[in-house]
Amino acid sequence: MSTKILLRPIREIMTEKLITIQANTTLLDAAKLMHMHKIGGLAVVDEDRLVGIITESDLTRTTALGANPRVTPVREFMSNPVITCSPTTSISEVVRKMCENHIRHILVVDDMSKPIGIVSSRDLICNEVPLSRLEPLFLRE
Repeated sequence: MSTKILLRPIREIMTEKLITIQANTTLLDAAKLMHMHKIGGLAVVDEDRLVGIITESDLTRTTALGANPRVTPVREFMSNPVITCSPTTSISEVVRKMCENHIRHILVVDDMSKPIGIVSSRDLICNEVPLSRLEPLFLRE
């Protein structure tokens, strides 16, 4: 497996069909939206402004802490500040950011900080990023 992929820009493997959710939406509706689209993360917006990201890990935390998903808004459990990258960021740099921040999703934003895509650990695996580079995403203490 070649490491040349690590030098390519993230735009080549990012998912461009970004699903967003309003910050005041309930956790239950967020979980339903993720399930319906078979995705693990949603960009959280307040009107058109990016304010966070809600992921499967965040939803697991809500359950562990006893939050009522029918009434609790996403804003209470979303991750913020959002770790982002630009479409020209190298795949290697994205992997580094994900490992350093212990995250499995990263939002891709344009020059105006508008979300234009998302990259997940699944995207990296499916695009044959060397597994040795991905181990820290999955092997946490």
